[in-house]
Amino acid sequence: MTGSSSRNMKSQPERSCVICRKRAAKTDLLRVVCTNEGVMLVDSESKMQMRGAYIHLDKSCVARASAARIWRHVFRKPRLEEESVRKFFLQLNELIK
Repeated sequence: MTGSSSRNMKSQPERSCVICRKRAAKTDLLRVVCTNEGVMLVDSESKMQMRGAYIHLDKSCVARASAARIWRHVFRKPRLEEESVRKFFLQLNELIK
């Protein structure tokens, strides 16, 4: 009988953190998007029509995520500026303190 009750429960969408690769509920991760101009933004409502990536909002993942080379690969933007990424993650670090 447990099988039928588990099928009735609505499952939450899962996504993978691009840093640690662990899966988590979409609501537990932070979605980051990149504009065509190379500006990184937080997409808190997951509605922006841009390439997005998810990360855990904890100190270890955010600290590892501050390298621009990771985001160049994730967003497929070879010219993503190091300074732009650094500024974004400095602001993000302030949020998690």
